[in-house]
Amino acid sequence: MGISRRQFVSILSLYGVASFTGCSPQPSAVSPLIRYTQQNKKFPVEIRHAFGYTSVNTLPQRIVTIGSGADEICLSLGVMPVGISTTYWGTDSKGYLPWMVEYTEQNQLSLPPVIPLFPEIDVEKIIELEPDLILAPQSDISRALYRQLSSFVNVIPFPEKPWLTPINQQIEIISAALGQYDQGLQLIEDQKQQSALFKEHHPQLAQKTFVFIYTDQNSPHLWCYSRGDQRIDFLESLGLTLLPIVANMPTHAGAAAVNIGIENVDLLNQADIVIASFPSLESQEIMQRHPLFSTLHAMKTGGYLGIHDPSVIMAMLCGSPISRPWLLKRLLPLLLTIEQNLAVSH
Repeated sequence: MGISRRQFVSILSLYGVASFTGCSPQPSAVSPLIRYTQQNKKFPVEIRHAFGYTSVNTLPQRIVTIGSGADEICLSLGVMPVGISTTYWGTDSKGYLPWMVEYTEQNQLSLPPVIPLFPEIDVEKIIELEPDLILAPQSDISRALYRQLSSFVNVIPFPEKPWLTPINQQIEIISAALGQYDQGLQLIEDQKQQSALFKEHHPQLAQKTFVFIYTDQNSPHLWCYSRGDQRIDFLESLGLTLLPIVANMPTHAGAAAVNIGIENVDLLNQADIVIASFPSLESQEIMQRHPLFSTLHAMKTGGYLGIHDPSVIMAMLCGSPISRPWLLKRLLPLLLTIEQNLAVSH
């Protein structure tokens, strides 16, 4: 009598082993994360991550992505995954982010099936897709899930900490796994050139300090993001400088952020620009009338920007070659307005 998929998943979880498929002889490192045995930077390639090493010996044909941005980086390299995870936050009703929909429509591509990420990832759906590689460099895959998945497919999770992999490292990892390491380096260089061009055209913004916070009407705290968070890295790539008092505060374990009590909101008054994100428009409107929050200096100078659109926030979190142009198209007019406001106020 055969076993069901659910039984199969259960067996895998009991007998899961790491996806390390054997050390290549005398591997040559091209970075702290990537090692090759061949000079052509193709295969086999050994990729270091938080749970050890994964060796990809041949060109993957069926890729599943888990977490944020990996699907977009694959597409930037001309590879369409057979399945992508979704949080259904900032997406359409089917689970697709707007820039993915826009990109696939423009390039006449079909969107791949989605795999719900919460409350827990659908392992049975992954099995049905028959992947030969799972890419998850910007995710929070647990060691237990890694062992479960890697018992039947190669898995590449985050290199250091969950959800804290810089975009350049994500590109490096994924391009190496796809046999396109040099193309990945070119993507990184392209993004650097785009940032340099932005700074050249907007030198006034490049001289401004900023903070990026999250809060809502039910919280007594302001969650201030720090370096290592993708939103901060993106804004600094445009030339803005994170407010030193925030940059120098110790961050919470497992997060690139610090908590500031709303009674200490005046600590942020040194920032030229305050970008605040909220879970909803209602929450944003309530907080902007809050007797303490509304005293922010940036609100008086025109340096304040409130965001409640989850798609915009998700685009900042991704920072990929596909989400970045979509984001800049929407964020640039807002930043230019702030630039003009600050010029007048000074």
